Amino acid sequence: MELYVPLLEFNRKRSDGQKTAMQPFRKHTGKVAPLYRANIDTDQIIPKQFLKRIERTGFGEFLFNDWRCSATGEADPGFVLNQP
Repeated sequence: MELYVPLLEFNRKRSDGQKTAMQPFRKHTGKVAPLYRANIDTDQIIPKQFLKRIERTGFGEFLFNDWRCSATGEADPGFVLNQP
């Protein structure tokens, strides 16, 4: 599946004070998972209890944890990211 997004460029300041432009995102080829929900809160993307880690990597297993898992902690087969 190909996903085309609008061409946007943003100016950012680096830690040394220099401005840099982000590279435009033109085309994505790969898997896409639709999340048909309005107003997705950042606390839903990565719940706060998982942000206490020292490492800045390995958060993928916690993405949408409250939506992905049932109250018993088992994977919800109806959630799009749990489907193969």
